Amino acid sequence: MPFSIESPAPGDPDTGRVHEFNAHEVDFGIGNRPVTPESVSSDLLPSVEKYGQQQPGIVTDNPEKPGRLMAAAGNRRLMCCRILGIKFKAIRVHGPITMVDIIRIRLTENVIRKTMTKDEIVADILQHIEITGCTQESAAEAVGFSCGYVSKLLSPNRRLIPELHGLGNNPKVTRDVLRILASMPTPDMQKKLAERVLADIEQHGRAKRNVIERVALEMKGGNRPRRVPRAEVSKDGARIVYPGDWTWERLAKFLGDLYERAKREAKNQAEGKVVHPITCLQQLV
Repeated sequence: MPFSIESPAPGDPDTGRVHEFNAHEVDFGIGNRPVTPESVSSDLLPSVEKYGQQQPGIVTDNPEKPGRLMAAAGNRRLMCCRILGIKFKAIRVHGPITMVDIIRIRLTENVIRKTMTKDEIVADILQHIEITGCTQESAAEAVGFSCGYVSKLLSPNRRLIPELHGLGNNPKVTRDVLRILASMPTPDMQKKLAERVLADIEQHGRAKRNVIERVALEMKGGNRPRRVPRAEVSKDGARIVYPGDWTWERLAKFLGDLYERAKREAKNQAEGKVVHPITCLQQLV
């Protein structure tokens, strides 16, 4: 019999209802993100403590431990209930269940609640494809996502060289960093940037997206042009300070542009149009 939500018997009055379970008698879901007390202490735990568990989880038989229940969805809510010593509210899923079914339940629930990160969604979709051997399009249909959305999520995985696919399993490597890695045009450049990512993680505990993006740009030879120094008024307002690398040609252009600007403003003023105020720099010139 395929799995179904609360369908133990026809006409059962409990069908579709939320039940309360002893939180310590429900195992955490397999193949899901690890949950620790620290991971819920700053956001979800205070909410559950104050308002109670607002959204039910989904409970099923644990396929790895006969006789035990498992949270197919709601691991973080289950952890909060364990910490607070309260019952875990969940809908019971009956019937034989596979890992593919668990992934579908988890992703389908996320369509409604939007609680999974993109990294977690990608991990589940890839596992679904690996287990079933289906196409990317079939996987998208099975879990309720559009083909375009799934294609966008999985694009870094397709462009990364095989040696770097393992980085996708590193929780400290975000999807944004993977996307930057995958954008590098050659395998050697991908490997070199990956070394920098791992070095940053080892030294700082994480790889910042903006840092990796800047390093990638430099490796591609696309450094942003250096800002051209401008002439400025000295702090005492008594003289003009020209950058040391200016040439006479650059100075002549600067004064010429300033003169043309003054002519335009004078014409606008004569015609009664709005003009810009004269700056301290223009006064000194």
